[in-house]
Amino acid sequence: MENTSNFTIEGAEEPEDVIRISPFQHQVGGSSGVMVLDNDSICKPSSEPEQLFYEKLPPGLREFTARYRGTVEVTVAQESDNGQLTLFAGYRSPSKILGVKKTDTPTQPVVATEGKKGVNVPTDISTRTFNPWSLRIHERQMRKFQAGQQHHYMVLENVTSRFRAPCIIDLKMGTRQHSDRASARKAAKLSERCRETTSSVLGVRICGMQIYDPLTQTYTCQDKYVGRRLDAVGFKNTMDNFIGHRSDVIGPLISKLERLSGAIHHLHGYRFYGSSLLIMYEGASTHTGPIERSVPLSPLTSGKGAGGLKRPLETDSEEIENVNKPVTRLNCNEDIKSNIQDDIFVDIRMIDFANSIRPDSLTSRSFEGVDQGYMLGLNSLLTVLNSLQ
Repeated sequence: MENTSNFTIEGAEEPEDVIRISPFQHQVGGSSGVMVLDNDSICKPSSEPEQLFYEKLPPGLREFTARYRGTVEVTVAQESDNGQLTLFAGYRSPSKILGVKKTDTPTQPVVATEGKKGVNVPTDISTRTFNPWSLRIHERQMRKFQAGQQHHYMVLENVTSRFRAPCIIDLKMGTRQHSDRASARKAAKLSERCRETTSSVLGVRICGMQIYDPLTQTYTCQDKYVGRRLDAVGFKNTMDNFIGHRSDVIGPLISKLERLSGAIHHLHGYRFYGSSLLIMYEGASTHTGPIERSVPLSPLTSGKGAGGLKRPLETDSEEIENVNKPVTRLNCNEDIKSNIQDDIFVDIRMIDFANSIRPDSLTSRSFEGVDQGYMLGLNSLLTVLNSLQ
């Protein structure tokens, strides 16, 4: 396929200096758009505190975080024929450091079915296979960009690349989300959000998820606004729905969480404010067997009834509007049937360290002991999972 679109790319010495990047299909939460560099690498807008955290990552957390692969400059380009904005990552220099490979097949922009602006995705992937949150965040971010701008992005391992049909849940961990650098207004807002959600009582809050149904070849997706309305009972029900009939993943998941708990327990002076924990398992395993529950799997519509919901929470004015639907169904890639893994695969990864604090930080006050809020969240997760066995 030929790439017939014309682009104006500021700062590129020649066309092979850059590669086109597209939204990450499996982004289930977060407020910054994650982009795909290649099958093994993603990139996200960089912040100095988060970049420094990865560069000085405690050895005990390497097993539980995505590998940090450096940084890359992302250029906003504009198509000359229709004015649509596209993102390109600097190619020549990053490739020497990161091993980023230029894509062999050029891609054409595909207009998403939702939103006011087009979203550039590879031509062999339908926008129906994208988690709706990924597209919404990307569209929101693109509205802030202008042609010719350059942005500093951080390159990380794509921790979903080993999955054919990843089931993912994004859990906001801890009882506090704001950093010491936050303004009084932001600190008050985030503190109130913690008080009004399961963050305060459980130390963990659901910020998005997707569940794969191998019978219908579709995902069921749920966004962070549903997670904010849950109480402790709703949280447990949602975790039950996320695991579904796959009781075989509970044991490996508990084992990994216990190892993470042991690692956190030895990190005195660290605080993981605002960070999330991704839990993932392979949804396309040949051991799946019959589905006992029907989708959608949201606590709002499941057989467990509407119990476990607190009063509806207002969305923030600067956040995305009209995302109050409890669940969304989307079609999965058609080739999942032909390349599924036979083994049970479960993974957990800590992400989002922009507000985290290291004991050697010069910009935040020092803390004693371990992050008790994070430990509370891990203990709550382990209690729920043990009850589901």
